[in-house]
Amino acid sequence: MNESSVGKIRIEYIKSNFFRILRADGAIGGTSPRLELFITFYSERFPIPKVLVYQATPEGAPGEEVSAEREVKSGVIREAEVGITMDLPTAKSFASWLNEKIVELEKTRERILAPHKETEEVQR
Repeated sequence: MNESSVGKIRIEYIKSNFFRILRADGAIGGTSPRLELFITFYSERFPIPKVLVYQATPEGAPGEEVSAEREVKSGVIREAEVGITMDLPTAKSFASWLNEKIVELEKTRERILAPHKETEEVQR
């Protein structure tokens, strides 16, 4: 160990083979059977059709859609993207970290968006 590393801990981050970026429009969860926190993050979207039917062209290719035969779910789809389990100390640490990041984001948004709001108000 060299002198510059005394009293320090180096942590390197690597991405697992399953790493991906997800959009979270919300979350649902609660206490797990092991008395930990369980959170499922989901994304929201309108349903995509399950079945589309088309009139065949003389060449045998799809032509106009027969909209009366379209099969689609109604409402909004909430697609569960990932479920995460945390013990209580990790959940508290995560909540603290998240609150810090929210404050940072609010300050950044205010700094970037405030000049635009002033310009819009002057233009009115």
